[in-house]
Amino acid sequence: MILLPKEPMKRRYFDQRVGWFARGQQDYGLDAQETKTVRYLDRWRLEVKDEDIVKFEAGELVEPKKQIVYYIDPATPVQWRKYIKQGIEDWQVAFEAAGFKNAIIAADAPTKEEDPDWSPEDVRYSVVRYLASPIPNANGPHVSDPRSGEILESDINWYHNVMTLLRNWFFVQTAAINQMLNRQNLMKLLWDV
Repeated sequence: MILLPKEPMKRRYFDQRVGWFARGQQDYGLDAQETKTVRYLDRWRLEVKDEDIVKFEAGELVEPKKQIVYYIDPATPVQWRKYIKQGIEDWQVAFEAAGFKNAIIAADAPTKEEDPDWSPEDVRYSVVRYLASPIPNANGPHVSDPRSGEILESDINWYHNVMTLLRNWFFVQTAAINQMLNRQNLMKLLWDV
């Protein structure tokens, strides 16, 4: 469990033309004595520091009041950690388009000596988690403030065989027009699992 922020973030209503995580609530306060489903986005709270408002309004990149930090699960094989960190921080470009620099960062989880109470299960920390499983999948559950949609914590779970899923998607979505998938490469792709 986690305490919700004292001041809820302003809601951003869902628009079906834009794909996004959204949540719905029933509005029982209408004068028409009927309910209406209200849907709004789940999103991170990125706010400009008071001292940077002028810079931000002038189009300069500024750091947010609170960065989005994803910790790398200690169970993640060492040889993949740098790539996962790079994948997280590759999102910097998207946040820079919104006016924020260093909005999302990747960090190693603290060791037991550094913080004996730290746990990837703790709702205060967003974690990219490696799951030693033959399942070819990944998912990204998150916890958000039901009043506003503010994402409070998120986990990205990736299973060991997720590349099998990505390879199959690539094949299904591009095989008909992909020149690299000649007969020899196609047979290798299909049979070298």
